[in-house]
Amino acid sequence: MTELIGPAGAGKTIALAQWREALLTSGVKVAWYTAAEREREPALFIRMLASAIHNAGVDMTQTGLLHTEDAEPERALDALLLALEFADEDIVIVIDAFDRIETPDTNGLLQVLVETAPERVHVALSARRKPELAVSHLRVQGAVQVIDSSELRFNGDEISRLMDMPADSQDLAMIIERTEGWPVAVELFRIWRQRSGGTEDLSRHFGGRFGDLADFLAEQVFSTLTTEQQSLLADLSIFDEVEPGLVDTVRQRTDSALLLDGLASALPGLIGCRTDGSPRGGDGYRIHPLLVEYARAQSKLPNTHVCELHRRATDWFERQGRYPEAIAHAQSVGDQRVLTRLLSELRPWHVFSDGGASELRAILRGLPLDQIAAHPRLRVMAALAYFKSGLFREAWTMLEAVRSETRGFIHDPHGHDTDLQIEGYAIELLCRVYLEGTEIDDAFLTTAIKAAAPNDPLIWVSCETAMSVILEMRGDLAGAREALARSEAICRSMDMTRFTGFWLQYHHVFLALAHGAYRKSADLAASMSRLPLERMVSDVPILAMAKIATAASIYERRFVEDAAEDMREGLALFGEAEAWFEPYAIAHPILAEIAYRRGGLAEMDHFVKHAMVRAEIVGVRHTDQLLIAVRAAWLIRADELETASKLIAHVRAIGEKDAALPWRLTDAVATALALWALANGEPREAAKEAAAMIVAGERGQRLRTRVKGHLLNALALDALGDTAAARREMETALNLAAEEHATAVVAEEGHRVEALVQIVSATGEASAGARRHAAAVLRALTLGRHQINALSERELQIVTCMRDGASNKLIARRLGLTENTIKYHMKRIFAKLGVTNRSAASAASLSTALPAEDETST
Repeated sequence: MTELIGPAGAGKTIALAQWREALLTSGVKVAWYTAAEREREPALFIRMLASAIHNAGVDMTQTGLLHTEDAEPERALDALLLALEFADEDIVIVIDAFDRIETPDTNGLLQVLVETAPERVHVALSARRKPELAVSHLRVQGAVQVIDSSELRFNGDEISRLMDMPADSQDLAMIIERTEGWPVAVELFRIWRQRSGGTEDLSRHFGGRFGDLADFLAEQVFSTLTTEQQSLLADLSIFDEVEPGLVDTVRQRTDSALLLDGLASALPGLIGCRTDGSPRGGDGYRIHPLLVEYARAQSKLPNTHVCELHRRATDWFERQGRYPEAIAHAQSVGDQRVLTRLLSELRPWHVFSDGGASELRAILRGLPLDQIAAHPRLRVMAALAYFKSGLFREAWTMLEAVRSETRGFIHDPHGHDTDLQIEGYAIELLCRVYLEGTEIDDAFLTTAIKAAAPNDPLIWVSCETAMSVILEMRGDLAGAREALARSEAICRSMDMTRFTGFWLQYHHVFLALAHGAYRKSADLAASMSRLPLERMVSDVPILAMAKIATAASIYERRFVEDAAEDMREGLALFGEAEAWFEPYAIAHPILAEIAYRRGGLAEMDHFVKHAMVRAEIVGVRHTDQLLIAVRAAWLIRADELETASKLIAHVRAIGEKDAALPWRLTDAVATALALWALANGEPREAAKEAAAMIVAGERGQRLRTRVKGHLLNALALDALGDTAAARREMETALNLAAEEHATAVVAEEGHRVEALVQIVSATGEASAGARRHAAAVLRALTLGRHQINALSERELQIVTCMRDGASNKLIARRLGLTENTIKYHMKRIFAKLGVTNRSAASAASLSTALPAEDETST
């Protein structure tokens, strides 16, 4: 990394631009990013970097970063780093004016980028002050170079070439003495000399101080501009950066693009276009700070005119949907009514759907805390921002406070009662769906929201989508499909493609998993990743759901440990964005089974304990009950009946206490109780639990529930001595499971079902589909018993990263380990798999992890 540090006018941008030209001439790619204050949000900072790198010729399309400002920053940086790993050319990443966006968060991301990026990547940044980066270890290694303002000054030869003057010229000697080599002073003098002929004696106008020279030259250069150009600069002095459309609006003209081009030609080096291909807005123009300050000081614009410029800028940014900038200008208008009007017209749900949680946070960050506290609707917006950042309890606490103070969201002190009611109820519905699940009074909330917002399709879609989640958790899959169909109909009628292409498909994946349509869920998850990126609100939930759905489908069909890593990563992603009961209910039983297979009860208990802590932090209802039921079932399977007895009363109480349980929790409770009854010689009680599961599974069209019910009933019949009936019931279970090659639902019961499965496999009376699937289950059970040389969980994590193409350095960052530790694990992985390189390890880990499927079942 190279840091260029110096005050305004020190020539940082000029030096970087010259270096850029030299690098491009030599064939090196250069990504140029000029920072703007609005990009302090970490996710937006990463997006801007990704855009600049993409424009430099490194394909960033597959990262998903080019069209979202709401990606989780750590994951976004991971994607950016991986894309740089795959690039096979040198690249220099230039960040100009980094001090504009410097925060602890952006500093942290930049530090990781510098430490972790491949060696062929070089970062160069300019700033007025030295960034607070903990890179002293890199400085010691000579990997960081700091160039201060004294080193940025032009020497005599450089000034001679720039001014096109003989090296022995007396005028040149005077210029060198007076400018002291400061690039901005030299540039101002060059422009002044070209325009005035340079015949004046400069020594008559200023002494030897740089400040005097800069003021004089700025005045001289300013005076050579036309009246129209001077007026333009004066009006633009309230901005750091402008776009033609913005200038047209604030000046009420239609020729701003032409004027800006002319000004840039008249003042080369002092006014220029952004060269980073910014994804926001149109062509941007930056004006040198010294020129802005001089124009602002000399124009002496009337305060009324300045306020009017800010008011027009407010209107323009509002129309563009760039609310943080609109708010910043509204606060400068000097009329509280302008800001009040702007705030009253903000609609949190719509802002989120267009710009994501980062836009909400940027808006709130630009407002004083007392202003937020005084506006209930802003606090509701803050609750939504909290929630979408994964801070569920903080969101709920804030929302409850607003509800209490406004008498149930019906009294807004600023007169916007209906808006408050719509927004408050809509976000309350969201929070309750995620935190309370099936216990929510959805009828009241959805009716109230729709009544208050009869003409707002976005709100209606959010209600119907929330209903689909509630109904799916309750096991009413047909009702959930109908709710999604209503959402899709609204989206199509209003051309709301963002929802049609992203959020609704996202929920279709959950429905497919609930039905047990594992092939369909995997296909939908794959198609989600192929959606046009500009249609996505955020890549975090889509990546999380795709990982969980794909891993669950692989596990259910193949009963393999390899699914654990993607499942775990998907859960981690959801935890940083948003997740309700369903993702945990899909993942936790699978992860518990894999933990048991890898390390027995100790490993399973360790997983459950960790998951319980996470459940307490997140606060999603029923997650702790699910984990208790899952743990009890595995204790029984392991014949640890004494320990299980301490849990079984609690498991039984879960089912008796609450009739509105999520169906996945009901299944977990019924499975644990049936296994307990079998273990204690009560097969008739087990049969009752199994029969209830079969009925519920048929009514809800849920494959896993039906298969598990028939399987448990088979075990009960076998315990009662009716072997023939037990075989027929097991055959029924296997026939059902064969439809989707559902292997895990049978194989996870281990040795208890093996004898019955073998009978079906060897019985000529059984259907061909049942026999084939019985053989697949037996293969899965055999594979599960041969894990002597299996990779450890940490080694599997490393192999998973390696398959992505990540280097040792990037793997170390992902897993929070040192690079030497990764190298140590690599040696063990190679030894266990009998290979000598990374490619062979990736192939071997896949071939040993996945049992073959019968061709007839795929």
